[in-house]
Amino acid sequence: TGESKLQTVRAGADVFAGTQNMQGELFIEVAGLGADSALGRIVQLMEEAEQSKPLVLQRLEEWLRVYVPVVIALAGTVLFFTEDLDRAIAVLIVSFPSSLAIAGSATMISAFSKAASLSLFVKDATVFQTLRSVGTIVFDKTGTLTEGRQRVLDVEPQPNIEESHLMQIAVQCARHSNHPVSQAIVRSFSIDELPDLDDGSVLEFPGLGIQVELDEKEEESTTTLRLGRLSWLQECGVQIPSNAEMGTWVSRDEVCLGRLTFADGIRESAASMLNDVRDSGIATQVLLTGDAPTEAQRVSTELGIPHVVAGALPEEKWQIVQSLKQEGHIVCVVGDGINDALALQEADVGIAIGASINQAAMGGADVALVSDDLMAIPKLIQLSDAVHRKIVQNVWIGFGVAAVLFGVVSQGQVTALQAALVHNVGALLVIVNSSLLWRR
Repeated sequence: TGESKLQTVRAGADVFAGTQNMQGELFIEVAGLGADSALGRIVQLMEEAEQSKPLVLQRLEEWLRVYVPVVIALAGTVLFFTEDLDRAIAVLIVSFPSSLAIAGSATMISAFSKAASLSLFVKDATVFQTLRSVGTIVFDKTGTLTEGRQRVLDVEPQPNIEESHLMQIAVQCARHSNHPVSQAIVRSFSIDELPDLDDGSVLEFPGLGIQVELDEKEEESTTTLRLGRLSWLQECGVQIPSNAEMGTWVSRDEVCLGRLTFADGIRESAASMLNDVRDSGIATQVLLTGDAPTEAQRVSTELGIPHVVAGALPEEKWQIVQSLKQEGHIVCVVGDGINDALALQEADVGIAIGASINQAAMGGADVALVSDDLMAIPKLIQLSDAVHRKIVQNVWIGFGVAAVLFGVVSQGQVTALQAALVHNVGALLVIVNSSLLWRR
């Protein structure tokens, strides 16, 4: 559901299809198949949202519908007054809207290629047109602005306990487990920094913690190391301080060594990306997540996102994006998971992030960022502005070249054969101008 921390599941609880079981055995009863499942409902709503999107008419095509009859009328006028068929044909040739016809397509080819070089794959050319009008951008949290995995946030040793000693005991226990918290402890050390640890007998208690027993040969005794829940350590006879708070605690025999706190790490480029998005003119930023309110507030405070909605399920995300659009906002949604698929589909522009885009999420997105480089998002916004400018420039180039050549040809200074050669100048200029997008 977008929660960054593991949730304890007990008998009788509901779990979504695709849920990962990290510890112990879990027997699951299938409650719904196909269209009755949560995934089926998401696919159904995505199809409905797709049908509700209006078709975008290209202004350039509308101009060409007017341009062609005008050219024919001009050629007829030249023929009427000059009675020179060769001159009239030359007018038709130089006025043929080849440069106008490719003004948009040449720019789009260059834009798609430029986007691909940024690991952005755009499904529809209208994305460039819509993105430059976006005023509200909505971000998922887990796996989008954050790394989607736990990291050690703080180490709080007890009095007279060295932090290094606390972490050494913690990694002694954690290295035996695949639990996300244990993996976060191990990742907090580089390979060269990992201490030399003794092997011992390991017991892992699902949902509670890890116990390692070391044989002290010199003292002919056994030392018990524990890493786990506060309540579990208390049950094991560890002396816990009276003011102890919830978290992951570490102990050696009956002595409490301290506490570790964890959080879903924020991506290094997230803050810079948000600043660049603001600079590009998108003033309203919203954090929309299925995670707990406290975790959502922590991330929003650190990144400076003013609007936060937490604990939202997939359909609730979809409804929130829909309500923003009804209020008149042009909305871009950035997310990574299946729980964002509906919101991505409902948004005016949906950007799916991640090297392995889920098929359902990708089906609801207009753009796939197949890397973890968040800085590609403001670059895409800048590219959309550049695409618009290039199309306008190409249209003026097409009209300008056609007007100049029309003036020359209408005076009889160029034959029809010569006109057939020179009228490609406009198309060549449009192609060269479009390719300049690569210089950005």
